[in-house]
Amino acid sequence: MPTEQAQATGLAGLIDRIFNPPSGFSSRHAGSASEPVTETKVTACRMCGNKAWCTLIATIRDGVVVGVEGDPSNPISQGKLCSRGQSAIYNLYNPYRVKAPMKRTNPRKGLDQDPGWVEISWEEAMNTVVDRLRKIREEDPRKFAHMWGFGGDWWVVQHEAFLPAFGTPNLLRSHGVLCPVHYGVSLVQGSMLDRQDVEYCEYLITIGGSLGPNLGSAHSIRALTGARERGMKVVVVDPRCSHEATMAGEWIPIRPGTDLPFSLSLLNVALNEVGIFDEPFLKRRTNAVYLIGTDGYYVNDAATGKPLIWDPIDNRSKAFDDPTTKDFALEGRYEVDGQTVATAFTLVKEAMQSYTPEWAEKITTVPAGTIRRLAREFVEAAHIGETITLDGFEFPFRPALVKGERGSYSRRGGAYQHLVHKMLNMLVGAIDVPGGDQGSDNGPTLRPGPDGVVSPKREAIPVPWKYPPDVDLAQFYPHRHTSPYLAWKVVLDPVKYHMPYELDTMMVYGGNPVTNCADPQETIAAICKIPFVVNIAYVYDEMTELADILLPEPALMERYGIQGLGTGHLVQAQDANLMAAFGVLARLPIVPPQYNTRQADDIYLELAERIGFLYGEGGLNDHINQMWNMQGPHKLALDKRYDTAEVLDRVLKAGFGVEQGLEYFRHAGIYDKPRSQAESYNYYYFPMGKTRHPFYFEPLLRDGDTLRQHLAEHDLTIPGQDMADVWRFYRPIPEWVGRPDENAAPEYDLIAMNWSTPQFRMHSSDQTGNPILNDVVDEADPYQFVVLLNRETAARKGLCDGDEVVIEAYWGGKTQGVLKVTSLLHPDAVGIPGINGFKSLHGNPLRERGPNFNLLLNAAEGTFDPLHGGIDRNPRVKVYRVAGGGL
Repeated sequence: MPTEQAQATGLAGLIDRIFNPPSGFSSRHAGSASEPVTETKVTACRMCGNKAWCTLIATIRDGVVVGVEGDPSNPISQGKLCSRGQSAIYNLYNPYRVKAPMKRTNPRKGLDQDPGWVEISWEEAMNTVVDRLRKIREEDPRKFAHMWGFGGDWWVVQHEAFLPAFGTPNLLRSHGVLCPVHYGVSLVQGSMLDRQDVEYCEYLITIGGSLGPNLGSAHSIRALTGARERGMKVVVVDPRCSHEATMAGEWIPIRPGTDLPFSLSLLNVALNEVGIFDEPFLKRRTNAVYLIGTDGYYVNDAATGKPLIWDPIDNRSKAFDDPTTKDFALEGRYEVDGQTVATAFTLVKEAMQSYTPEWAEKITTVPAGTIRRLAREFVEAAHIGETITLDGFEFPFRPALVKGERGSYSRRGGAYQHLVHKMLNMLVGAIDVPGGDQGSDNGPTLRPGPDGVVSPKREAIPVPWKYPPDVDLAQFYPHRHTSPYLAWKVVLDPVKYHMPYELDTMMVYGGNPVTNCADPQETIAAICKIPFVVNIAYVYDEMTELADILLPEPALMERYGIQGLGTGHLVQAQDANLMAAFGVLARLPIVPPQYNTRQADDIYLELAERIGFLYGEGGLNDHINQMWNMQGPHKLALDKRYDTAEVLDRVLKAGFGVEQGLEYFRHAGIYDKPRSQAESYNYYYFPMGKTRHPFYFEPLLRDGDTLRQHLAEHDLTIPGQDMADVWRFYRPIPEWVGRPDENAAPEYDLIAMNWSTPQFRMHSSDQTGNPILNDVVDEADPYQFVVLLNRETAARKGLCDGDEVVIEAYWGGKTQGVLKVTSLLHPDAVGIPGINGFKSLHGNPLRERGPNFNLLLNAAEGTFDPLHGGIDRNPRVKVYRVAGGGL
């Protein structure tokens, strides 16, 4: 392996080559034989590390990328690039890349151990992996686990095809542990993510999230600034005065970790004090009118099995879709078949009464008067009863909404928080209509189930039960977003967690669970216990330090990739037509590989062929066909080996209607089919009376009772959990469930918080090790590599700017950093921005800058939300000046 000095020398030579071209160069086009050959190529960016829709134009001189700029032909990014995109050259010419297959020679593992890497051939590397996986597949495929993260996004073969073809259920996702943002929208709107219609919204309350400024996304910033210029009022509820808060009409400082009490109180005021609702929407567009029995379930019609409503005109119960219904009772109690039943709306209204603004003020520090004012402003801004016509179709017009994000959802009670936001929007009819809360999936997605309510999708569908469970305990937490922290507990103590086998091999692509989760020491101990670890790696990081074999992958500009547009992912666009766009981004290599690397998809295809599960029914080709819905002439033959380019070409033609296939993207980064404005709203496909959203969450009750039955059948409890506490998260009406650290010692008097920053949104693409982005931060952002504390709080504790301080969590986790005092933070908060402070022997030292927030996070049972699996991101902490040598 090259030394750090040699790497630096190589980088210096490269920089000199890029920025000091041969004399006489003056053209951007191919010149004569004596002149440097220069060309431009378009490619998808993806330097944010996830689902973004920007494309860039790269200038290439004699095979070297010497410049990048935004692609003006892209209708979403419109020629703009954030600072991450403008630093994309470093992703290609990163001296800390893994440049060839490597083999570990030191059997001892740990971040303090040098793996003793030795370069090997691809033949030796693949033979080693094939022999290991073939043996596992013959003995027990479950002993193989695959871990995937956002760094491995945009691949074609994908784990949904590879793992079932291999025969293991053990998929671990290293990403998303601190970002469980899908359950609420999956249940209420059958969609993947929330989307806010800022094109028409006039009043927006954002809680613990961002519309774009905090993330630095060019198109979403443009959407928000355009809406603000148009007059939309933004109310930011956040413990810190964020980039977005500076653009807002109002900033509401709130104590970290108390968003759910605030939202419950907001809902209570709207229901029980303001008392103005979109009654037609609630009656005909939600299940708020369904009758609920004393057991909490719908009261069903004996003849049809359909949920009952009460018709106040005919004064009797009827099936919800009875065509003779003259009206729906929204409130009240009634006698049905000898039992007293209530409408769901009545039960919700009564359940909220205890969440008064005065109660919430004690927990959140937000004044009761402010909560009442915001509730009234929200209802008044909704224009209840008004309509708008788009493309000849008349919609309800509801230009007010409440939105949240991972800042308010990633904690115990976070799933309830998400649902309360949906309830507030439903109360005024602001769901799937202009101005309101949209799902991210383009229509039609609101197809009702037998009960007339939108069918749950994605994470709202529980993982099917089986025993013993998968290694991440998915069957015990059937709605969890992602739970690798549970897998580590299983690996360390398989008997406790009912596991009849132990993992033998784990393969990792695009993920770094050591840095992306909680309690990294437990993660490291578990990974070290797994006998064999393979890592498809881009750079040297913590995960590579623990691996046995490294398989180097190309950089972004050297590899193929694909990302669907309008298929479940967030797009914030200024132009409303773009919100309805359907299409795809595809990437082709625009320069040859700089090093001895291979496309990850080709690695998986070769493994499948050599191990024996590529061909035939149930093979990898078959699963790829199913995953991408490959039909007709574009369907993969079950007896043929394809490479990545061939598979991608067929996916583009079959799945996205790109007639030219891969050839189209040699000169374009994005293929889109804009729809009409009307088609961007799911209400267009399922208008009033055609489907209902859940205002009362009976599926939660049902799924909890089903899980209870499965556990009882096997005489089980969920290991480590207080079962009475678990069942609190399966109730049909959200409630305050408290904090996991309520009994912490008094000296833990502050609450830690963290947020994404524009330069370092994720660790993907080695953002934190990017020297260009580090320079941007050093020149323009004094709030990045520090510990932030309110000015008055710091004075009270005798702390000053520049002090080296320790932040210690109530459960024992610690991190350390340089203090910066500010007036832009809640007095009870300790702020640690971004993803910093990584440690690996062979990694870029730039990654080590700043404190590591995740060292403060605890993944013990009882600290995370047992419904969506979100770890509490706001632990109680104490802060004190470093004494002696620090940590």
